[in-house]
Amino acid sequence: MYPSLPNNVGSVVAYERKKLRAKDARVQLNEAIDKLAVAIDLAGSQSKERFNCVVKITNCSNPHVTTPAGPSTTPTPPLHPLAKLMDDTIQQASTAKKWDRPSFIGLSATIINSLNAQCESLMREVAELRCTAGRDSVSMVSTRHLSSDLSSLGRSSSFERENGVHAHYGISGDQAAVSGHALRSEKSDSSIDANTTDNYEEQLTHAVQNTIGTTSLLQNIASFMDPSSLCKCLCTSKRWRSQHIFENADIWLNLCIKRFGVSAVRKWQDSDHDEDGVTEKHNDFSFANFNMYRHMAEMNVKPFCPMEGTLFLGGATSDGMVGCWVSLVDRSNGETSRSVMQKKINGDKATESYAPLPVVELRLLVQNTGYSRGVIVVPNQQFTVDASTRRKGEKMLEISGDNRFKAHVLHNEKSAFLGDLDSRELKSLSHEMCHLRLFESAVLSIHIHARGCSTTAKFCSRSKRMQFLYCIDGTTRPLAIPFQSC
Repeated sequence: MYPSLPNNVGSVVAYERKKLRAKDARVQLNEAIDKLAVAIDLAGSQSKERFNCVVKITNCSNPHVTTPAGPSTTPTPPLHPLAKLMDDTIQQASTAKKWDRPSFIGLSATIINSLNAQCESLMREVAELRCTAGRDSVSMVSTRHLSSDLSSLGRSSSFERENGVHAHYGISGDQAAVSGHALRSEKSDSSIDANTTDNYEEQLTHAVQNTIGTTSLLQNIASFMDPSSLCKCLCTSKRWRSQHIFENADIWLNLCIKRFGVSAVRKWQDSDHDEDGVTEKHNDFSFANFNMYRHMAEMNVKPFCPMEGTLFLGGATSDGMVGCWVSLVDRSNGETSRSVMQKKINGDKATESYAPLPVVELRLLVQNTGYSRGVIVVPNQQFTVDASTRRKGEKMLEISGDNRFKAHVLHNEKSAFLGDLDSRELKSLSHEMCHLRLFESAVLSIHIHARGCSTTAKFCSRSKRMQFLYCIDGTTRPLAIPFQSC
C-alpha cells in the first residue's frame, strides 16, 4: 500500500513556488541596487571632474578651496551656474546609503533629475557657442561675397569694354564661333568622363568578384581580422561558410594565443571543459580552435602575466570589450603596516611626518578583449575598495600624499603595430594612464589604505568589490569587480 497524498498538496506546491519566486526577486533586487550604487558613484566622480574643468575654464570661485588671507587685486567671479549644478550632484552622490533602501531609491531619482539639469545646461552652452560661431562665419562669408562681387564687377566692366572694342572692329562673329566650339568640346568631355566612370566601376566589380572567389586571397585577408569581423563574415555568405575560410584553425589558434597567451591555451587544451558531456556539433579540426576561443571568451579566461600578485581576488568583464582582474601582493609576514608620509597643518605651517598605516598593494590586470574600432583609455581615477555591508557603508581609499604609493602603470604590453601613435601625444595627456588596442594589456599598481585591517587575510575577508573606470569613444564607463573569498 502506497501512502496517500494529503488533500492540500496543490496549495503546498504553490506556496513553495511563491517562496522561490520571492527569493529570486530578492536576489535580483540586491544585484540591481549594487549596480545602482556603482552608477551613482560614477555620476559623483564624473561630476567632480566636470566641476573642476568648468571652474578652471571660467576662473570662477571654488567653494571647496580656501582662498589665502589678505587683499586680492583681481576680483573672483561667482560660481558658474553649471558648476553649481555639478556641485549639487557631487554632494548628493556623497550621501548615498544603499543599505537604507527607501532613501537610496529617492536619492537615485534626485540624482537623475540633477543629471538631466546638467544636460540641459550643457545643451544651452553648446547652443550659445554655435550661435557665436554662426555669427562669426556669417560675417566672414558676407565679407568674402562682397570682395567677390567687387572683383566680378571689375571683370564684367573690363569684358564690356573689350566687347565694345571688338564690335567696333567687327570681330563679334569670330567670338561666336569660338564659343560654339567650346560648348561642343565640353559636351564631348562629359561623355568621355561618363564612359571612364562606367569602365572604372566595371573594373572594380570584376576585382571584387575575383577577390571573393579566390580562396587563398580571402584567407590572407581573414588573417588580419578581429574575432567580431570574422563572425560577421560567417553570417554573410553561405559560400564562405561552406569553404571554412573564416573558421580556419590556424587563424583562431593565433587569436587565442594573442588574447589568452600560450600557457593558458595549452592548459585549456589539456583539460576537459565539456561539463555537460555533450559532443559538439562540429567535431572536425576546422571548428576546434573556433569553439575553443568561444568557450574561453565566455569563461573570461585570464591571460598569464608574471607581474600579478600572489592572491587572486576576482575579475569581471564588460560586454566582452574589456576585462579586469584584481590580485593582491602578499607580504612574507602577512601584515599590512607600512610607513607612510602624511601632511599635517598646524596653523599656517604644513609639516610632513611619517606614520604607520595599514596598506595593501593591489595589481590590476586590464586587457582590451574585444574592442577593435579604436583604443580603450584608462583614465586617472581615485581607486576605492568597497567594504560596506547592508547595514553600514565603508570604503577603503587609495593612499594619497606619498609619491611612493601613487598609482602607476607597472607593465604595458604593446602590439607590434602601435607605431601610428605619437609618443609625445601620449605623454602630453596627463589625465590618461594608458591606451589599449585589441588584445593589449596593462598592469596597474595601486596602494589602498586598509583601515582596520592589520593583516591581508582580514582585508580579504572585509573587502567586497572594487570599481574600475575605462573610456570608450569618449564615454567613461564603470566596471564593478566583485571579490571572491580568499
